[in-house]
Amino acid sequence: MLLGVIFCPQLKPIIRVKRNCRCICLLFCLLLGLLLAPGMTFNQFMHPRNIYKANPPDFKTLALHYPEFRKHCDLDTYGKLHFDFKNPEAVLTLTKTLLEKDFGLLVDIPSDSLVPRIPGRLNYLLWLQDLMEENFKDERIHCIDIGTGASCIYPLLGVKVCGWKFLAIESLSSNVDFARKNVEKNSLQHVITVVHVAKDESLYDVINGFELPYFHFWMCNPPFFDTDEPEGSRNVIPRDPHSATVGKPEEMRTEGGEVRFVSRLIDESVKLNMKIRIYTSMLGRKISLRPVMDKLRSCGVASMCQTTFSQGKTQRWAVAWTFDKGVILKDTSTVKVKRKDKKPSYGFTVPEAALQPYTVNSFCEWLERLFVECGITYSKLENSEVQARYSAEAMSNTWIGSRRKRRAAKQSLRQSDAKKAKIEEIDERINNEASFTSTGNCCSEMPSNHKAHVSNQCQTTEQSAEDGKTAEKPSISREQKKADPILKFEVTAQESDARSLHVNFIFVLGQTPDLLHQLMQYSWNKLAESIPRTPSGHTLQCSDRNFKYIPRAWSRTAADLAAHQLECCSHSRGITPIKGAVPAGRDQEHRLTPALAHRSRAAQAIPCQMNQDTKVQQSSALSPYF
Repeated sequence: MLLGVIFCPQLKPIIRVKRNCRCICLLFCLLLGLLLAPGMTFNQFMHPRNIYKANPPDFKTLALHYPEFRKHCDLDTYGKLHFDFKNPEAVLTLTKTLLEKDFGLLVDIPSDSLVPRIPGRLNYLLWLQDLMEENFKDERIHCIDIGTGASCIYPLLGVKVCGWKFLAIESLSSNVDFARKNVEKNSLQHVITVVHVAKDESLYDVINGFELPYFHFWMCNPPFFDTDEPEGSRNVIPRDPHSATVGKPEEMRTEGGEVRFVSRLIDESVKLNMKIRIYTSMLGRKISLRPVMDKLRSCGVASMCQTTFSQGKTQRWAVAWTFDKGVILKDTSTVKVKRKDKKPSYGFTVPEAALQPYTVNSFCEWLERLFVECGITYSKLENSEVQARYSAEAMSNTWIGSRRKRRAAKQSLRQSDAKKAKIEEIDERINNEASFTSTGNCCSEMPSNHKAHVSNQCQTTEQSAEDGKTAEKPSISREQKKADPILKFEVTAQESDARSLHVNFIFVLGQTPDLLHQLMQYSWNKLAESIPRTPSGHTLQCSDRNFKYIPRAWSRTAADLAAHQLECCSHSRGITPIKGAVPAGRDQEHRLTPALAHRSRAAQAIPCQMNQDTKVQQSSALSPYF
């Protein structure tokens, strides 16, 4: 831009305008991002079984049926309802209302205690449920909640949603009293046991005091923040202007923060070992993941995993570990998938006219022939009447530029035929000249330049013959055999409910997904070649001195006409399109040349049946013309 201004001063006003436009666009995008940022949430990444993912709370319905909730709602002049999330009492009322409406739970929570957010608690429980289904599917689950709080939210939801039995542990005596009242109010004393444990008391002694041989898991939602951090620090409590957070200092802060708290839990788990099959803990900061995972590695756990919980404008993280080698730990929650992890796939629906019969097995036979033609190695992974799946590898690209390769092969063949004819002509001339000599050797009487020409022709012939032999059986070196394939992919063929056959090409590994897309397009073109090009409703018109081709969409090139051997005729005269006659456009007429007229008269002698609907005939008797 600077060089343009120096060498061409006339461009200076234009460049200034473009620069101003760019600045305006950047400013507009920045303002748009600031406007949309408050409305962005992580709700789409909730656990798939979370009831609030597809059905968020309807505040209008809650206000109509619950008077206490209605007190915290305002209705504007346009009839829109507003809820004050900044009011701690309003947030507490919302939690109690949702627990009563969606789970049938009656809960009392003191105003100075931490108010649980129901969607986030559900994400944690549903993730644990996935781990239990993976490892202890047919067992009655017994679990431990460390730091259950005044609401006793995890045991109450765990019993209602999952049907588990809980041991709830709490260190604050005031929270223990409220937790026991909430359990009694919902008549769940037989499945939830609340135990008071002093802050300095070891969990090893408490858990070993129960007669159960083992617990299936423990869960914990520790205090996130460190007591040494200043009150106004941004690293202590993130600013969240849309929701109020109220809780006792013991519930929100701990010495050393959540990393030290979870580290103490890891030390307790080393002592308990197989007494608890799976140990889990939530984390409020992503930065805490690395030190916690490093601590687990140093303790020699058998397996561990981590996951992410997404809800509203908040994200939380969790870790799980075990000392049981038979336990499988993996992230089964729904989190945001990175774009680079997605495998490209390309598909199409097989036309019904391309396969007879129109079945999965018929397509599999056709696909295997295509693999052999392209030199693709394959193995069938699944085979049934309604679905089939293949795994395939390609060592070289044999499907790109196939038409160009055919043209080049035909051109080289024509050149070799012409060269062969020229050599035969020279040989015949030499033989004729040899008949006039006494020795029969023409080379002795030929000019030197003629001898050199014949010698070169003979050498060329021998060389071409040798090249032809080597081309028939190409040698493959060990390096080529050991080379990695350029493309690994899978092909699935499935019959849908609508009796249509859908094919999907899935990229697994290779140089680029474009190769798979080109192979898919090549397969589609091969299928399309077997479809007749004469649709119902298109009539081919003929006359004495001119004719019309079918539309370009059905007759694209002369090669298509030759491949499908299309013939058009009328009641009075038959017209056969010859090789090289390419339509110039839709409904454009072409004059018959003398050669066409001659072939037209010859075509009259060939009997063909007239189709009364479309007046289009297909005859194999005219194939020699192509």
